[in-house]
Amino acid sequence: MLNKIIFLLILICTVPYSALPAIKSISALKWPKVKGQLINSDIDEEIDVAGDGSRYYPNIKYKYVINGKEYFSQNYAFGFWLTNIKYFAEKIIKKYTSQKIIYVAYNPKNHAESSLLTGLQPYHVAQILLTVFVAYILCFSG
Repeated sequence: MLNKIIFLLILICTVPYSALPAIKSISALKWPKVKGQLINSDIDEEIDVAGDGSRYYPNIKYKYVINGKEYFSQNYAFGFWLTNIKYFAEKIIKKYTSQKIIYVAYNPKNHAESSLLTGLQPYHVAQILLTVFVAYILCFSG
């Protein structure tokens, strides 16, 4: 019985936190979009000093103009965390470098906040499921 209570408490505390990027990305679906210009697109590699391998980050920098004011951003997507696998970073870079025009969704209340990818993404669901799975393992394993 105590395990179930602890499990529920962990879920109550962690699932909303892990769901925040998904909620933000879904709300960004309603944001206006403008044409943007890609400034930089490459992959940054961060070598793990603990020896667990490297992390790869799609480094995408773009600019966009709203009401004559120029904004710069590096936000590809809210909550994107698949950084250990170089394939995903390469796929993202290839997607945006192959496009002649990129579209930037920007927050109408804060024009400096933007994203290239909006809506619920598979990595959002994976993050929430991973949170539930870890909580379950912590409470009910051996």
